[in-house]
Amino acid sequence: MGTRYRLHTGEVGGDDAPWRVAWRYLPAPPPEARELLVDVAASPTVVLSLPAG
Repeated sequence: MGTRYRLHTGEVGGDDAPWRVAWRYLPAPPPEARELLVDVAASPTVVLSLPAG
C-alpha cells in the first residue's frame, strides 16, 4: 500500500490507427498484488483487478 508510481511510457492512437490510450507506470506491482487502487485528486478511487502473477 502507498507505492507511488511514475509515468514510464505512453501512446495514443492517431488518424490511421484505432483510438486508444495506454500509459505505463513503474515500478510494476508486486506479483502477489490482486488489486490496484488508483486515486486521483477530486475523483472517486478506481479499483482495478490484476491478473494472477
